[in-house]
Amino acid sequence: MRQKFHDEGLDTWHCIGQGGFGSVYKVKAVNMGHDVAIKLIHTGGDLDEEVKKEANYLKLLSCNFVLSIYGMYEGTPPTEQKKQIGMVMEFMKRGSVETLCKNLSGPPPFPLACRLIHEVALGMNFLHSLGILHRDLKPQNVMLSDELHVRLADFGLCTQSISFNPSIQEPTDTAGTVKYMPPEAFDLNYKPSRSFDRYSFAVLVWSILSGKEPFEALITHQKKMEDRKFGNDSLSDWTQIGKGGFGNVYKAKHEKMGHYVAIKLLNDVGVEKSLFQEAKFQKVFSCKFVLRVYGIYEGTPPDEKIKQKGMVMEFMKRGSVKTLCENLRGPPPFALACCLIHEVALGMRFLHSEGFLHRDLKPENVMLSDDLHAQLADFGLCAVSVTYCASNQEETQNAGTVKYMPPEALDNPNYKPARSFDVYSFAIFLWAILSGEEPYPSAGRALVERCVKKGQRPPLDELSKNSTAGMKDLLDLMQKCWEGDPSKRPTFADHQEIVSLTENVFLKHEHKIYDEVNKVLKKLDSGTSDPLEIPEDIVDHPAPPTQPNLTDEEKGK
Repeated sequence: MRQKFHDEGLDTWHCIGQGGFGSVYKVKAVNMGHDVAIKLIHTGGDLDEEVKKEANYLKLLSCNFVLSIYGMYEGTPPTEQKKQIGMVMEFMKRGSVETLCKNLSGPPPFPLACRLIHEVALGMNFLHSLGILHRDLKPQNVMLSDELHVRLADFGLCTQSISFNPSIQEPTDTAGTVKYMPPEAFDLNYKPSRSFDRYSFAVLVWSILSGKEPFEALITHQKKMEDRKFGNDSLSDWTQIGKGGFGNVYKAKHEKMGHYVAIKLLNDVGVEKSLFQEAKFQKVFSCKFVLRVYGIYEGTPPDEKIKQKGMVMEFMKRGSVKTLCENLRGPPPFALACCLIHEVALGMRFLHSEGFLHRDLKPENVMLSDDLHAQLADFGLCAVSVTYCASNQEETQNAGTVKYMPPEALDNPNYKPARSFDVYSFAIFLWAILSGEEPYPSAGRALVERCVKKGQRPPLDELSKNSTAGMKDLLDLMQKCWEGDPSKRPTFADHQEIVSLTENVFLKHEHKIYDEVNKVLKKLDSGTSDPLEIPEDIVDHPAPPTQPNLTDEEKGK
């Protein structure tokens, strides 16, 4: 008989673990005469009812290789301050396959390993036969009975009632479940299928046979980075260098590292948790065209009055593509522009391949290394952990980021971000770097939104006059990327149009890049305000400041 469990009849609570959904306790069930495991579900809101429905469904399951669920718990545990819900399950004192491998300091004996693998396969066959996906199959979730038989656990949110959501599915340790997820799952529009579990099963088999965690180098690197918390004691010589949508940006010298770092403070408490999840993702991935994150800052900056948190990143003394154009009083030389364009495309390909959306791609967020290579920055709210929210997008005077947003995202509270968002932004970035100008410099937000939704884009007349090899190809790509229909825009994927074209154009001018970079660096280091002199055969003609074309009726509004 299935039961409802309350605080009465439950005794001796001990926390035995933290899962992706909440805390797990070992509790003595007085009436049953033995210990049970209670997994609290930290959901809140409307999802509580869905979890209850899910638990009721799971209670009906009966399989030797699936953990038994006794019922539903509702109450206030001794260590909690408010009422919670949870699932009451078998308590498995032998732990999991993960603890078994740790206790043995290696894999289980081969016959036992084979039996465990076979029993996992039987359990998964049972779940799939009922239309249930596990979606978190890993050694930690393969529990062991007293006789070391398998009990599959932690498949609490089956797809019959709750759709896949990486922000819910993802455990606290971002290298955890991710290691067992198939590559196709790192996609905003991914819909889970049985193949998800089959991939996880393959990695699980590797773990059991090797006795190791997969991608140990990744875990070691992440652990080191998580341990790197920066405080005021290691930082000096603070200088404010910018102000973004989330907070102030400072340059500070790290005493032990011996060089300057950039510290981006977070003003919005509501996005703080998501930003730090994001920082963990940024720290474990490595791409030379993406700005490096060193760790987390917690402290009180000299110019601030209260304790703050932020991300500690590489300091890029060359600034951004925006400051480059400002210092050159126009666009960079064409070969350098092509190089930067291609590197941005490579960085975006990397982000999209890892399931990230940038959602704020613009010249200010393309930083420059000492030798003028591009590094993408300020992609703090990626789609794997935070849904789109217009209030979280950076907005500066005269519409700022809005100028780089696609028409489908403008004034649309129901918009769900997709890769096509970044592709549109890339098109406007192309126009900005080739012209050396900001799009729609005199237009306010409302005007930009109205005209962009009507199909207006930055003018191409002046850029079209430039007959330099590759310019026409870039202009054609630009127009495809800012296509009004997002389904018709190209992608950053391997061997697709964007990266292939930007590479081909850059290769046409690669022989000029060394001289052009040296000339630009000399200009920047001299501090002069004279425009950069560029040979006539590679000059790019910037478009004059413009705003969207208006009808007489619109001018009167």
